Amino acid sequence: MPPKRPRGALTVLALALAPLLAPAGAGAQSVAPGDVDIGTIARRIGTVAPKSGTPGTRVRVAAVDMPVITPIRVGIGAPQAGFEAFEELLTGDEGEFDVTVTVPEWASWDRVHLFIVFDIYFRPIALSDAFHVTNEDGLVRRSGHVRDGPGGCRILRDIDGVDYALTGEGAAALAEVRADRRVTVDARLGTRPSCGLQNVLEVVAVSEST
Repeated sequence: MPPKRPRGALTVLALALAPLLAPAGAGAQSVAPGDVDIGTIARRIGTVAPKSGTPGTRVRVAAVDMPVITPIRVGIGAPQAGFEAFEELLTGDEGEFDVTVTVPEWASWDRVHLFIVFDIYFRPIALSDAFHVTNEDGLVRRSGHVRDGPGGCRILRDIDGVDYALTGEGAAALAEVRADRRVTVDARLGTRPSCGLQNVLEVVAVSEST
């Protein structure tokens, strides 16, 4: 383990790095999906609260164990659609940061979203668990293929590769759906784990396509 820098040295380092940050109001910057391989990002953002909401929702994003005294960019996006970085700040002398951001208006209720931390050169540093953008009625929409889970439950793997346990009265309509058929479900987010999964959808409507 490298020796810990004296606090005074860290303060000087922070002052030296501050000019690298864009001025406030400089605007969001987009990152193409091909530039982010989420499977290689080991660090996790520890706090995202709340974990769902409509565009315009204020969300606290916080973490520790990031690179120390480092300019970072915090953003949000969907794995297959790309990311947008819209907040720039310096991590603290223990690698911590804590910021409140607004879910952008373009965030859609039919895709899973992730908060992401980039370095100043847009190299990914850390990723959050799923953030679920909802519509005004508190629903999400997911498309994918259904398969059988343990104990007779049904599981939907959506187009972003996220697995959801399907519950609720609407899930009964999926009983006869073949595994090779693609379905779209509108659902409320479940509050209890089911089928061995934390992501649970209480289905209210189902449509089927090839």
